Amino acid sequence: MKLLLPNKSIQCLLYFFLLCAVACSHTGSTCCDYNQIFRGQWDDYYLRALSCIEKANFQQALSDFQASLERRPPSKQYDRRMIRTYGMHYLDYFPNRETGFIYYMQHEYENALKYLNRSIQSEPSAKAYYYRNQSQKKLQTSIGQPELILTEPYHITQNLSEIWQSENAFNIQGSAYDTLLIEEISIQGHPIWVNNAANKIDFSKKLVFEEGKHDIHIQVKNICDTTSEKQIILHVDQTGPSISIKKGTQADTISINAQDASGRLALIIDQQHIHSVNQAVLNHEFKWPSGKTEIYVCVKDRCKNQTCANVSHSQLFYEPQISGLIANNKASLYSDADFSSIHPIADYIVIELNQTSPMTVFDEQIHLSGKISAKRSIVSVMINDKEIPIQASKNIYFSRQIRLNIGQNQLYVIAKTISGESQRKMIQAYRKIPSVLKPENRYGLSIYPFHVNGQEQRTWLNQLFMLSDEAEQSSLALTESFEKNLLMIFQERHRFRINYRGQSESNETGSIPFQGSLFGAAYVSKYGLEITAKIVDNQTSAILDIKDVYRENKGNIDIQLMARELSEKIHRSFPLIRGQIISKMSSGYRFECKDDLPKIAWPILVYRQTSDSDTNITGNGSITPGNYLNQMGMIVIDDGEAQCGDWVISR
Repeated sequence: MKLLLPNKSIQCLLYFFLLCAVACSHTGSTCCDYNQIFRGQWDDYYLRALSCIEKANFQQALSDFQASLERRPPSKQYDRRMIRTYGMHYLDYFPNRETGFIYYMQHEYENALKYLNRSIQSEPSAKAYYYRNQSQKKLQTSIGQPELILTEPYHITQNLSEIWQSENAFNIQGSAYDTLLIEEISIQGHPIWVNNAANKIDFSKKLVFEEGKHDIHIQVKNICDTTSEKQIILHVDQTGPSISIKKGTQADTISINAQDASGRLALIIDQQHIHSVNQAVLNHEFKWPSGKTEIYVCVKDRCKNQTCANVSHSQLFYEPQISGLIANNKASLYSDADFSSIHPIADYIVIELNQTSPMTVFDEQIHLSGKISAKRSIVSVMINDKEIPIQASKNIYFSRQIRLNIGQNQLYVIAKTISGESQRKMIQAYRKIPSVLKPENRYGLSIYPFHVNGQEQRTWLNQLFMLSDEAEQSSLALTESFEKNLLMIFQERHRFRINYRGQSESNETGSIPFQGSLFGAAYVSKYGLEITAKIVDNQTSAILDIKDVYRENKGNIDIQLMARELSEKIHRSFPLIRGQIISKMSSGYRFECKDDLPKIAWPILVYRQTSDSDTNITGNGSITPGNYLNQMGMIVIDDGEAQCGDWVISR
């Protein structure tokens, strides 16, 4: 009997299966795309399980995760970052988290919660929190409404609140509660980054607003997307009351009119409180004080902005010749060819500013104040595009806080009379950065290219010969996009001095070497994207912190939002703190600080304020962790000197 041999096609197919069997035997693989030599160690089982998840071979993955844990010592059967496998090789090890993820994918939410909570207890991660929240959401049968309580500003009530202040900065503090987990807190539609969902979350956010009215919306949301919200109306008022002063209706009387949008005014004359009103206009007429040739008039609004004026009896009651006004205020006259309607000879508008030009400042704001005089009544006054309310008068006093940009700023006052003629006075203000905040004195952070799925992004060989498949190229492009977004956000915040791929943003002399490095890793799978960032001290090689973010792959991952979240987490771990030395101790100096103090040793600068509001750096040192008491910390001076009253700021 003849043996029938298979045809060539069938022979080739048999050879292919034989080769696969040999390959699977060599790698210990279950054909889950595990392309490494399988040695039967705990890390081999773990890595093979991850490759099985990608192929949706969940049962094999569960078996391998269990085998991996069993090969670890009983005291080390937990999730942990940076576990050493051999030599100098380390591995982020999350068998419990990944087991919980598999049960979530299989809709076994009780089991998923069991393993995800176990992972969070041993090594919290963004991915574990995300799938824990999703599992709880799937199991939820009744949905309540979260509770939002605001604790700062202190006078906020349960109802619509209206607040007036002169500061640009506005701090909101509060707490969100729910029997379900609170997942998100947002202000003005922008999320406050919550590290993880919880039944109670305390939050604090410092916002900066320009002058004007602002409707602020605060919203909290639980994991089932049920929301609660509150609204605050904030008025930022940095313009002092306008004051019009003229003769009264009776002999030797003076009439004062003050106006301010805040709706609350107080008149003070020669340091004595005279009159108050709870409205936008104050009118007060009184007899000139006997025996006085001059009085000092101040009007304050509800935000404690004030405008003041020295009023002379002779100038008010015996109006001088206009030629005398011009002679005495030549420096106050200013003409501008761009203003076609300016005719200074007709109405003799004189603008006197209490500030000189040009001027150099180191503060964010400048207080601009002065007096406007004219032969005819002044009906309009504008300060840097903001018109201030006035009563028509020949003498107007004004004041306003103006925020300055870094560098050159032009500040101007425009006055218009009843006849329509105008005058403008302008000063130049140059704002400098205080020495202690200059880029060369910031903490230096080198950002290195992120690894992708455990590998460096691209070698020159891969780039030259394109030795990567389509999926790998997509992962590389996604990671590079994240990297660039993160760099841009870091540069926007100016917290660190950045060195990226050998390019430093600061070329100024005097910069110290970069003190830390940021190493990133991206884990890209068909189920989601996980990014971790590790910050390492360059001198000691100590890991200062590890932060991570995660997004489930639902077809469109917002890379920029992920980068902002990671940036926020890193910046919160290394806040810019400022305090003042209050005492000298045997082990260093104790300083008082209102900010949250870091949990690690961190470099600081000691400085003193100079007469022109600049800063003079006197010493270098570091914060000593673990010696905190009632918002007080300890510093050790490494170089230079320090004394009580000096200021401390973290690099």
